[in-house]
Amino acid sequence: MKDEAFKGDIAGRKNGVLTNQVTGEAVTYSLGKLDDRGRMFVKAGDPLKAW
Repeated sequence: MKDEAFKGDIAGRKNGVLTNQVTGEAVTYSLGKLDDRGRMFVKAGDPLKAW
């Protein structure tokens, strides 16, 4: 890989990743707030592990 000159701000991003910060369970309130950001692979009550 080679460094290149600055080409301007990044206009946007179509995909990415959502991760959790603590080990616990997925809660309905949090999932509802994140639902518009993409497809969810967990449901309320599912165990989660922090990475």
